[in-house]
Amino acid sequence: MNNRYIAAIALSALLGACSNSESPSAPGAPAPEAPPAASNVVVVSEADAAYNEGKRMLEASTSDVELSNAVNRLLQAAELDSADAKVLLAKLYQEGRGVEQNPGQAVNLLLAASAKGNIRATYELGKAFETGSGVEKNPGEALNNYLKAAAAGDRDAMFEVAKAFESGNGVAANKDEAIGWYRKAAGAGHPTAADSLKALEAR
Repeated sequence: MNNRYIAAIALSALLGACSNSESPSAPGAPAPEAPPAASNVVVVSEADAAYNEGKRMLEASTSDVELSNAVNRLLQAAELDSADAKVLLAKLYQEGRGVEQNPGQAVNLLLAASAKGNIRATYELGKAFETGSGVEKNPGEALNNYLKAAAAGDRDAMFEVAKAFESGNGVAANKDEAIGWYRKAAGAGHPTAADSLKALEAR
């Protein structure tokens, strides 16, 4: 067998192997299209859009008219069930800013937002029950809300839980529990928890 014949057989075998390694396609068929790239577009709900706009308007307001417009936009967001809008409106009702002061309405808004899982609303409810703002003062209920918010990672709530255990407000005083919660609050970045922890440990 001459060398030319052997080379022809080897080339034929090589071409056949290459052909078999590729997926078959009909002659003249277009190459398969690459899958579309994942979209990076973030869809914002109507409620969130209204809240974001109302918040921006509120922060930029320099007149009573602008403040009123901001409040109206936040009210629209709240009607669309924005929990964040309800929390912000609750603060305005507590302060009487842009609306007639109404602590009771503030509590209603916080209750609605907390029921939707808004952790900041739960914390603010704790403050309302602790101080008796818009609701009858109830240290035990204040602590329940603080504990719920703290369990979800709210550092301010962790600090309030620590204070409650230190002072015995709404619960039996417990130094070890207070120390533990101060440590959690400090670990979460609360600005004064470390100092409170140091002072309590020194006693």
